[in-house]
Amino acid sequence: MGVPTASQVAYMKAHASDDRSVSLLLGSIIPVVLASIAFVLRFVSRQVGGVKLGLEDWFIMAGMFLTVAAVISLGVTMHYGLGRHIIYITDAKGFAISCLVRYVLYPSSVCFVKLSILAFYCRLFPMKWLKRTSIALGIFVILATCTKVSGDIFQCIPVDSAWNPKTHKRCMNFVDLVIVSGVLNIATDLIILVLPMPALWRLNMAKVKKWELTGMFLAGGLVCIISIVRLPIVQKLRSNDPSWDLFGPFTISQVESCAAIIAACVPTYRPLFNLVVYGDANKDAQPTSKTGYRFSGSAQSAETESSTELTVEKDIKHDKGYVTGEEECSMDIHVSRSFAIESTWTVDRHPERATSDMWALPV
Repeated sequence: MGVPTASQVAYMKAHASDDRSVSLLLGSIIPVVLASIAFVLRFVSRQVGGVKLGLEDWFIMAGMFLTVAAVISLGVTMHYGLGRHIIYITDAKGFAISCLVRYVLYPSSVCFVKLSILAFYCRLFPMKWLKRTSIALGIFVILATCTKVSGDIFQCIPVDSAWNPKTHKRCMNFVDLVIVSGVLNIATDLIILVLPMPALWRLNMAKVKKWELTGMFLAGGLVCIISIVRLPIVQKLRSNDPSWDLFGPFTISQVESCAAIIAACVPTYRPLFNLVVYGDANKDAQPTSKTGYRFSGSAQSAETESSTELTVEKDIKHDKGYVTGEEECSMDIHVSRSFAIESTWTVDRHPERATSDMWALPV
């Protein structure tokens, strides 16, 4: 932040009534309300589908909490003068600290949303390469976020020099840090967007379903567009009138984090959709990949002691590769959500018989 020139000060005095408070509130509250609705529907869908909460759900909870906290911090910053010209700031310390909190909350919330999506991939797809890639990308996202947050806090040393102009300070080029962080953010967004596509298109399901699922995953492309649009806007941080010019960066950042939450929640809505449209949250069958096998046999319930004729489709491997021909194998599996069963299955190697519908996965 620089010092306003004489002409800039004269302009500010001539526009003393300028106030962006209403626009700031609308630009933050509307997106967070939409994100909150998407968030609640996610867990309603989990409930009606009988799907247990996974790591991805805890990550999205953290992301939602931090996003709401960012809106609250925005309100606090407005109390200290955000939305008005800098010469009318009466509490420089309060303004600087509240801005600093806002800087930290944005990358933290986006980080947890990305981790939620990557954990979702690990739960959804069985491919080892995809799980390993997701974990590696998650580690990179965490490290990049820690770097950004550290830069936000220690952009000037000592930290209190941000509100105490008499303190001798050494500062980094904060805008360059924000731009580099923004580029990395866009890159990880794009990778996360395309990462599941090879696995998705290998599933043995109708092409119409594949396109439907692809469309749902590509809804995250909106987040990529917002991230790209955000990049030139954050250069407003070079302003001599930050309390006025931070309107753009703060608003677009809030929109991005909320859009990311919505994109992360939409793929989990299938049980709720099935319940509303068909009256059955678990309408669809469990999926298999193109290397699937059909298992059929009888099972004894450990809880109810009743026999049940079952047909289950599942990928299995021996230590030395996929099973071949027809053979028998014993296994413990989980049926539905309630009990474990023990059974002997006949393995019929006919991948072409396998049917799948990814909508039925525990998403």
